[in-house]
Amino acid sequence: MTYIPNVLLTSWQRSRRHRLLLRLVQAEFTRGRQLDRGNAQSASIGADFGRLGVALWADVENSDAQNKVRKAQLDLLNDWRNAIAHQDFDPVKLGNANLLHLAQVKRWRRVCQRLARSVDEVMRAHLQTLTGRSPW
Repeated sequence: MTYIPNVLLTSWQRSRRHRLLLRLVQAEFTRGRQLDRGNAQSASIGADFGRLGVALWADVENSDAQNKVRKAQLDLLNDWRNAIAHQDFDPVKLGNANLLHLAQVKRWRRVCQRLARSVDEVMRAHLQTLTGRSPW
């Protein structure tokens, strides 16, 4: 394919090139994404962001000392989700518990919200480093 500088293209051609490039980038960013094949466990989230060159969990844990505990809670949430979905309640995998209470579910919701805010901040900083501008 021959390279044609943008200045020589019509606005329609530039727009078409932009759309094609956007589709290509979107397809590459989502190809093989672990979140498409499983639960949102810390390992799969880390792997998916790692494909973008982000050491997600190291950065998230550095951004807030509580995030290491929150990450462990995210994994416990997934263990409970799998236990419920597969009716396989192994107390060893479930934090030595055999009963789930609404209060714990509410704590997990807060954990997920706080982790999401930290991931958002880590990604904002990463993108700003790459582009020189804050994306949001």
